[in-house]
Amino acid sequence: MKAQNIILVMLFAGLLLMIQSCGSGNDDNNPLPGNTLPSGQLNGGLEGYFLWSNSDGRNERLDISTGRWRKIPVIQDWIEKNKEMRNINGIADSYTRFTNNGQFALKVIQNCDRDVGSVLDDIIAQCIVVFDLANQSVISDFKVSPITGSFLYEIALSDDGQYIAILDNNASDQYRVRIYDLSGNEIDESFYSDRLDDEFVKVDGLEWLPDGRLIFAYGPTIMLSIDLLSTSARPLKVFLPSQGKPIHLRVSPDGTKIAYVLKIGGPISWDSTLWVMDVKNGSNAYQLVKVLDDILQPRMQSPAWSQDGKWITFEFGGFNGWDISNPGVPPGLLVISSDGVKEPIGSDGTSKSSPDDIVRIFSYYRFVLDDWSDVDRLRDSFPEGRVTWVMP
Repeated sequence: MKAQNIILVMLFAGLLLMIQSCGSGNDDNNPLPGNTLPSGQLNGGLEGYFLWSNSDGRNERLDISTGRWRKIPVIQDWIEKNKEMRNINGIADSYTRFTNNGQFALKVIQNCDRDVGSVLDDIIAQCIVVFDLANQSVISDFKVSPITGSFLYEIALSDDGQYIAILDNNASDQYRVRIYDLSGNEIDESFYSDRLDDEFVKVDGLEWLPDGRLIFAYGPTIMLSIDLLSTSARPLKVFLPSQGKPIHLRVSPDGTKIAYVLKIGGPISWDSTLWVMDVKNGSNAYQLVKVLDDILQPRMQSPAWSQDGKWITFEFGGFNGWDISNPGVPPGLLVISSDGVKEPIGSDGTSKSSPDDIVRIFSYYRFVLDDWSDVDRLRDSFPEGRVTWVMP
C-alpha cells in the first residue's frame, strides 16, 4: 500500500507540473524572465509554420510569426464528414503524420472496422488516409491489418507522397517494416528480431530520405536501407551503452544529415542528448546543446529541421520520471542553429552564451481548450507531439 501511495504522489506531482506549465506564470503577454524575445519580435523573427501532430489525432498549424494556431482545413473537413462512419474519437484512436517537406499528410485511424455499436469485423484494421495539403484534397484511403491484430507502431509517408512505410510488431518477438503504395499494395517487407545478443531491442524513428531510402533505429544501431524502396537495411552507426540508444530520428531537407536523440534510462525516467551526423557514412557527429546542471537534466526529444536546413527545433523539458526531487521542468519548444556545438543552456532552456543563440517558442496555446484560436495570452508551454517546420 505504501508503494502505491508513493506512486500516486508522484503522478500528482507530474500532473501539477503540467497544469503549472499550461496555466500559471505565463498569463501576461510577456515571456518568463531569462527568455527574452530577440529584437522585440515574437519568436525571434523566425518565419514559417509548425505542423503539429500527436497520438490523440489532433492536427494543427502554428504560424510562428503570430503565435496563432489553426486547424488544417482538408484534414478537419474529412474528419467532420467521416467521424461517425469511421468512429473517430469514439472507441478508435487516430494520429496524423506530415511529410518533412510539409506537402502531404496521412492520418491513421486505429480499429476503424469497429462500427458504432462496437461490433467487431473479422479483422480489426487500420484506416490510412493520405492528404495533399497543397491542393487540399484526399489522394488515398485504404486499410492495413497489423500483424499484431491491434495497432501500428509507427508510420511514415515519403516526401513525394507516393509511398508509405509502416512498422508493427507481432507476438513472435519480431518487428516488421513494410512499404505500401497509395493503392494499398504492399511492395516490400523485412522482419527484425527484437532481441539482439539476449538484450531486448526495438525499432524506432522510421524516416524516409528524399531519395526513397529508409532510415531507422534498431536498438543501439541506426540503420539505412540498402536500396531504394527497400526495407532491408545495413548498420550506419552503432552506439555504446554508455552513449545511449538512438530515438526520434529526423532527416534534413537535403537528405545529407540526420538529427537524433540519444536516450539513457528506462521507459519512464530517462535523460537525453541531441545530436546531428552525416547520413552518408555516419560520420561528423556532434552534440547540439549541453545542459549546465549536474542534477536537473531535462529531456530533449522530437527534433525537426527548418526547410532551409539552418535551424532545428526540439522539445525541451517535461515530466522526467518518478523521482519527486527531479520531476522535470515545464515543457517547451526551443530553436537552435543546426551547426551549433554543445551550446550551453540552463535547465530552464535559456542560453548561457548569448540570448540570441536559443529561441524559445511562444504561442497562444492552452492545454485545456479544444479551439486554440480563442486563447488570447502568450505562453511558452508547448504540447508534446511531432513538429514539422514549413517555411514560407
